[in-house]
Amino acid sequence: MESEEFDELHFQGLCRLRIGGESATVTVTSWSPTYSFPSKWVARDGIPISLGDAYGVLSKTHSLSLYVPCTFESKTQRMMVSASSSLTEIDTSIDPAPSRIKPVEGDDKMAAFTAIVTREITRDWLKCPNADKLPEGPVKIHWP
Repeated sequence: MESEEFDELHFQGLCRLRIGGESATVTVTSWSPTYSFPSKWVARDGIPISLGDAYGVLSKTHSLSLYVPCTFESKTQRMMVSASSSLTEIDTSIDPAPSRIKPVEGDDKMAAFTAIVTREITRDWLKCPNADKLPEGPVKIHWP
């Protein structure tokens, strides 16, 4: 994502992991928007996901993007944690409608991984207010 998409970009980080022939990518972006990201708007392009008050979408490529309130600098500050992996990678030339996205092997592992990363970043690295309210367990995927 380019920084001009955000009103006030605070930081953006990228981590790529490779273990035993599999790979995972995590991107963390923090910004202060002058607009909100309603959960209905976020989920229009995929399957809704949630982790407590954090919400987002599982995309057609089975990456997870979770919008997390993290207001340590301003009331409108938000953070997005996105995770993808070769465990759930599908052919990106296929363009299914959001209603046609179906579970694939590895979605449950990615949901658990994304939740762990989100809790670690918000609680231990950034010390986001109310990060302790993010529940234990995986990101919930709200399959239709």
